[in-house]
Amino acid sequence: MKRIFLLILATVMVFVFSSCGLIKPTTSMPFNGEVTFHDITITVPSDFVRDSTQSNDLFWVFEKGSYKQMIIIAQNEIDGTVEKTLDDYVNYMTEMGTDSKRTQFAEFPAVHTTYTKNDMYCQEMLFAYGNYTYAVALRGGTEEDFNNLIDSVTVKDADL
Repeated sequence: MKRIFLLILATVMVFVFSSCGLIKPTTSMPFNGEVTFHDITITVPSDFVRDSTQSNDLFWVFEKGSYKQMIIIAQNEIDGTVEKTLDDYVNYMTEMGTDSKRTQFAEFPAVHTTYTKNDMYCQEMLFAYGNYTYAVALRGGTEEDFNNLIDSVTVKDADL
């Protein structure tokens, strides 16, 4: 009987402390606006909403208009050198039929990719920072929408 009481008490305490803000979640995935994703901050337009069913700690999805447009933000650990990782990515994306090329994003080595998927014009910027690559993609939308999205990206401790 004591064990059941202690189990119920512990469960109630977790809910009480959670609702009071004393226990914080380990990750915070805001629905839109200025969002921080690991070492980057990006402004997601207010008409996009995060899809928590497809998002996880390394991959966030925001959708607009029942997936007529999507913003995807991802982080991957670099395995090997930055140069090899980015070159391999260009080769992989090119084999998939995209227009993919090495470039710079601010001061970082990067890959810019454009393609069409499900009749949507898509653009992606993948760049290396620290031991990770970060990808910011817009599926649907215009070149201007993508440029506005990319222009809103800031990187922690970097001088953009």
